[in-house]
Amino acid sequence: MEVTGIQREHLSQAKAILASAGLVPESTGPAVRSVVACKGTVCRHGRCDTFGPAQRLEEEYGGRPLPHKFKIAVAGCPNNCAWVQLNDLGFLAHCYPLLDPGECTNCGACAEVCREGAIEMRDEVLHFVADRCIGCGDCIAACPQDAVGIAGEGLSLFLGGRAGRAIRIGTPVPGLVAEAEVPEITDFIITFFTDNTCKGERFGEMMDRIGVETVLHGIGLDR
Repeated sequence: MEVTGIQREHLSQAKAILASAGLVPESTGPAVRSVVACKGTVCRHGRCDTFGPAQRLEEEYGGRPLPHKFKIAVAGCPNNCAWVQLNDLGFLAHCYPLLDPGECTNCGACAEVCREGAIEMRDEVLHFVADRCIGCGDCIAACPQDAVGIAGEGLSLFLGGRAGRAIRIGTPVPGLVAEAEVPEITDFIITFFTDNTCKGERFGEMMDRIGVETVLHGIGLDR
């Protein structure tokens, strides 16, 4: 929510009014900005709770002073409504399918909902093309026979993204992490950024300067 038209001399009064309603102005300046999240499992596509992790991160790190601003986003599925790749740290939920031929009736419901063509019906037999799958999990939800299980699920990470005048797409980190690991990983990343960045340097700029592998090793994600 954005409130416009407030004169500078009225800021203190405006903040007091917001506080009385339980609303806190977002962090600004060189600090951890307000954590952004999509609606997670409130949406039919959501594969993880985004509200819980985002709230924990906001309570722990929101407004923490840093050498430069630091933005965090959490998206509950590959539709990526929170644009995680344009944040210093982004988490994106995935859920990969496991097809059980013994339970499958070849109804084609999973193939019909797969936009990437990762599941195809050929000669009335389903075929899974793994390298096309983005882990949206729509096929799992669509199967009327529960013949599509879960092969793997978790959150992928993107590091060093930014929008604005100099766009940098976040660097993807191989593999998935569990939701329970989000706070610890975030702490490692923010600490590494604080200890290794230069004045006026965003996280992505620091990564480009010292190298992606150095960053991944420093935060324990070179696995």
